[in-house]
Amino acid sequence: MGDLRFVLIGCGRIGERHALLIQQYAKLIAVVDIIPDRAKHFSNIFQARNFDSLQAFLAEKLALDIAVICTPNGLHATQAIQCLEQGMDVIVEKPVALFKRDIDAIAVAMLKSGKQVFPIMQNRFNAAIIGIKNLLQEEILGTIYSFQINCFWNRPPAYYANSWHGDKELDGGILYTQLSHFIDMLTWFFGDCEEVKGYISKQSEKELDVEDTGVFILKYANGIIGSVNYTVNAEPKNVEGSFMLSTGKGTIKIGGTYLNRIEINTTPFVLDLPKTKENEYANYKGSGAYHEEVYQHLLKVYHSNGSYYTSLKEAEATIRTIEKMYLSAIACNPLKKNIGIVNVVFGDQVQVVQPVNLYDCIIGSGCFIGPFTEIQKGVVIGDNCRIQSHTFICTGVTIGKECFIGHGVMFVNDDFKIGKPAGDASLWKKTIIGNNVSIGSNVTLLPVNICNNAVIGAGAVVTKDITIAGTYAGNPAVLIRTLH
Repeated sequence: MGDLRFVLIGCGRIGERHALLIQQYAKLIAVVDIIPDRAKHFSNIFQARNFDSLQAFLAEKLALDIAVICTPNGLHATQAIQCLEQGMDVIVEKPVALFKRDIDAIAVAMLKSGKQVFPIMQNRFNAAIIGIKNLLQEEILGTIYSFQINCFWNRPPAYYANSWHGDKELDGGILYTQLSHFIDMLTWFFGDCEEVKGYISKQSEKELDVEDTGVFILKYANGIIGSVNYTVNAEPKNVEGSFMLSTGKGTIKIGGTYLNRIEINTTPFVLDLPKTKENEYANYKGSGAYHEEVYQHLLKVYHSNGSYYTSLKEAEATIRTIEKMYLSAIACNPLKKNIGIVNVVFGDQVQVVQPVNLYDCIIGSGCFIGPFTEIQKGVVIGDNCRIQSHTFICTGVTIGKECFIGHGVMFVNDDFKIGKPAGDASLWKKTIIGNNVSIGSNVTLLPVNICNNAVIGAGAVVTKDITIAGTYAGNPAVLIRTLH
């Protein structure tokens, strides 16, 4: 693998782990991160070219062998497909995707490109887990009565602050980000999960819009049942990450803080003690540090044309299980997310009629914001604008001065060119509204630019840029008279 040429997409904590291993076993040619300083930092350390977007990297059409994706969970599928289409094999950090439909799309891209996807599920190199897998395959444990997973971890507020962690679209939830290795283990041991019942809840005051606690009962197709209990609220640090199996030949429990200690083994069979430690990050500890074994195995795959230790099909089974878990939990215990005003910069003499959902935006002086309005991250609204009730202004919108936005106006930043909502924010488009623009009630605006002194009639659908001052109406909106 020493002559293989890699690109690393995502220069965060786990990205650094991959970069060090790529440097050890192959050649790191390029790094990509939407935070330019972070990409430059990696570039300086690893002597690689740096790019501040995946699109900029792909446009260069570099002749590389493998892309390693270490970005937020919700971006994995789209980015994997783009790299496959450019002729690269792809290593994807867990989870491969957040939905089965996304894995199906990756499978199609694999077939068309003739390239491979290598999911990262490094816990399969844990010696004790391998031992249990072998015992199950040999069918010498007798009847499998039940299993229990306990994951009582600590993720401090700093883990979620100003981060994609805890964001529903980018993170997906604790089952994806913290528990997917455990769920993959169950898939490896028992096959397909058949039924799930459970509860999830957000118990803490941390800045996240997913659960922080969950309890589930799972039934597998072979009749085996067990429980999964987890929280990221353990204080003051990780307390337990364990798997216990009750069988006709005795009980096995792999425990410690991350499956790194054999705590119980009443069976007559010997299990190897895991020789590992947790991945250590800035303000928390995470999964078992088996990434080097993954790269060593990948080296053998490339040199001997062998099979990778897991597959996209197995990754799909894990994602299907997690989807079932969330669907069952949401049905019985929906997460409630408070709305309000968070991190908003207001000018002078602004009036806001609550309830509203305003966050990480800028609203100029003299503005009025009506009730049931949502204004998202990054939006900028100029002075003396009036935003009527039930309006949705999405990320990517800039509104000039002296504008009127009627009731129920919907701004859109996604043109659905990939055939589904784009989880990758780099694919979202911008809308720029000029000064002294009036937009009537129930107008829908696709990503467009609108010049100064335009009037958009109620119910119109704006699909193209408006460059002439005038009155527009219809679907699609057309000019019906100019303004002088």
